[in-house]
Amino acid sequence: MDTLQEKELPSFTIEQLAGFLDDRRMTIGKEFIMIRNTFNSDLFRFPCRIKALVGVLCTGGTIHFKRNLGEYSITQGMMFINTPNDIVQVDEIDRFTATVVMVSEDFIKEMSINLTNLLTMHPIMLESPSRQLTAEELTFFEQLSETLERLILQPETKYKLETIKGIMAALVYRLCDIFIDENNHHTTSILRNRQRAMYEQFMLLLNKHHCREHSIKFYADQICISPKHLSAVIKQISGRSAAEWIDEYVILEAKNLLRYSTMNIQEIAYYLNFTTQSFFGKYFKRLTGMTPGQYRALK
Repeated sequence: MDTLQEKELPSFTIEQLAGFLDDRRMTIGKEFIMIRNTFNSDLFRFPCRIKALVGVLCTGGTIHFKRNLGEYSITQGMMFINTPNDIVQVDEIDRFTATVVMVSEDFIKEMSINLTNLLTMHPIMLESPSRQLTAEELTFFEQLSETLERLILQPETKYKLETIKGIMAALVYRLCDIFIDENNHHTTSILRNRQRAMYEQFMLLLNKHHCREHSIKFYADQICISPKHLSAVIKQISGRSAAEWIDEYVILEAKNLLRYSTMNIQEIAYYLNFTTQSFFGKYFKRLTGMTPGQYRALK
């Protein structure tokens, strides 16, 4: 009998993905992959997780795909960001070419960037992961990609890796400019900035822990504030309560597992940290209007 771990959705690390490449010259150990022009979507025909930050710049054609049950299409001149552990599935490609950069979380930490910028950008990317680039932005990323490619293919030098990290840091800062809502730059209220920081920290924690932790108290304790205060801040910033955000993440995970995994309903309930299958079923029906079995039977 398969173990629970074997039945979970496939999950790819940088190292595993590099093993599928015909040409591995554009990789850096277990931390970095760059793919130019061609894109093999076969690995992602079924739902899976990628344990990396992935940036996709479409240079031609179209790709249709799902991300966390949301459906997206990107065409020439569009950029898409996939955050670590998102669930992705490619549905269809039409003459699709792209520049794809994948970096591990460890690589990001070594890039000497202000992590506050990434914390600010993360919830925005979760909600709205694609952007149509302007001509100036497109030129910037194309030139940066060409520079990265030339540098990676050059012989090893003393500061080659540090130079690559510096270029990647420039890319990340430019992404922050593009993805962060302009209104955030003009916010002058210190209180508002603190509330926004709490919201962003909550969303990061939720993205990481939602499979096991469903209580507001857990997230409030991590941020060192009271559950009541956290709930008020999340409601004010996002228009939705902390409980609603938790429910949405848990249901999203449950739907993906019901639709795509081979776990039975009892195993899914256990994986999502429900005490009983019955409790999970009542929770799922309350929020979706159908039982887990009815949802799984949908075509």
